[in-house]
Amino acid sequence: MNRIEHESYRSHESTMKRILRMRDTAGGASALAALALAASLIAPIASASGESTPPSLPAVAEKTSATAERMAGYLRDIRAAEAEYRQGAHARACRSLPRLAADVRRAALSAEERRALLSMTARALSSCDRAAEAVDYLQRAIREAPQVDDVYRLSVLAYRQQRYALSLEAYLDYIARWPEAADEHDVPHVWGLYRALADQPAQQRRLLQAMFDAGFDDPTADSSEMWFQLARLHLEGGDVESARAAVRRITAADPIVRMRIDRRFDAIVDRTTDTFDVSQRARQAVDALRAKAAARPRDLAVWVQLTYAMLTAGDHAGVIDTTTRLIDASGDAPAAGEKSKAYESLDHRVWLFNNRAIALYRLGRPDEAVADLERAIAFDPEQGPNVSQTLNLGTLRCYMGHPREAAEGVATVKRMSTYGELVQALVLLCAAVQRDDRAQAAGTLAFFRRHRDEHPEMLLHGLIWTGQLAEAERIYRRMLDDPALRADALMLGQAFLASPPQPGRRAYDRNRDALFARPGVQAAIDAVGGVERFPIHDGFTFD
Repeated sequence: MNRIEHESYRSHESTMKRILRMRDTAGGASALAALALAASLIAPIASASGESTPPSLPAVAEKTSATAERMAGYLRDIRAAEAEYRQGAHARACRSLPRLAADVRRAALSAEERRALLSMTARALSSCDRAAEAVDYLQRAIREAPQVDDVYRLSVLAYRQQRYALSLEAYLDYIARWPEAADEHDVPHVWGLYRALADQPAQQRRLLQAMFDAGFDDPTADSSEMWFQLARLHLEGGDVESARAAVRRITAADPIVRMRIDRRFDAIVDRTTDTFDVSQRARQAVDALRAKAAARPRDLAVWVQLTYAMLTAGDHAGVIDTTTRLIDASGDAPAAGEKSKAYESLDHRVWLFNNRAIALYRLGRPDEAVADLERAIAFDPEQGPNVSQTLNLGTLRCYMGHPREAAEGVATVKRMSTYGELVQALVLLCAAVQRDDRAQAAGTLAFFRRHRDEHPEMLLHGLIWTGQLAEAERIYRRMLDDPALRADALMLGQAFLASPPQPGRRAYDRNRDALFARPGVQAAIDAVGGVERFPIHDGFTFD
């Protein structure tokens, strides 16, 4: 979700209504023009001789009337332009609003009223794909009177234009001035900006530190990943105490696991403390998200996040109970766009089916898991099959030893991201291995090799599936050598709670064990980290 598209802008609309409200008096004259503006617009009129003698009363009255009428016309034009924008006539609004914003009569408005006009102009121009001009108008609006939506919108529009320095400074201004305004809608923007600043760790640290200083906590999800990355950045900058402070905000198990197994965090990891107790952090994450769900009981997005934490902690019976109650309560007609008086975020209902399927699978009930994923795939018939659930069902069927059904199922998905295509290819490779289809396996590996730079882990999985362990070792050791990939590489070598063994995974599991038993792999891991056994599941997948 994008905050620009979903926020209400009530403050902005209230201001515009205050500017544009034109209540006629009994005599038909504008109260706003005649009363609010007349006194500020009328200046002493010097006589032709240059003397400061006040003009005659009739002259003052005549000028007052003309000035008020011109201002009333200006305000009517603003009201008409706003109506054009509100009614979707963006092209006309994009012509009229910049003209009105440049009108000399704008100077007669208050600073807040000028801000509102400039802000409305920016919104219109953004709708007309004139983002660069929109950014300029937003900067002008902020100079008139800084307002929360304008500053946030400036950050987002600058980001979309790849003006990341401006986007960062605007966001830092926003979060410092209005920390209480930040919520779950900020999170995608913050992570997008964080990734855009990948080659500027000092700026990444400023961004996450600002979130930390604001006391940010996503009301719909766990925020631990932010504090994990902030701790890493502080350690890289040599600030151990700030890293420790960031770690104290972590409530989830996964970041704690990643710190325990990675020597880069040795300066702050103390396995004897509760902070680094993985089981405690898993339970804490469940408790924290349960409290958030209680605070927003109608929001299915929060409940889905709670079930993720429960899956990690291994509370599969609890996941089944929670998801079943919510699925039943939110209705049987699973249309993503349907309205409900009982629940919000109905588009997340599909993930209740998905996560119940994972819990059923882990409890040794794969046939019921298949049925749930089939329901999830048909969640919104008008939009077609859900990509994520179709790929998950293909994965599950392949693990269960049904390669033909798995391959046929995922082949129906045509439009998806590159990562989705890689997941699809992994299902096809799983099926090819079981069917001894060497041509399909070779073609899939070639696809993985073409994407090895952005997704080396997919090539690694492909090599494990096909038993090409020497090459797999080379890929894995390169991942360990890359600081950006090391954490994910180390996670692949850890021992977590396992799901019941499935016939379709035997080749992969056997080859994976052989890979991590190779002396070269063990030595490479020991050089940068370690291997432990953890009493939790590795996230919320079917692996």
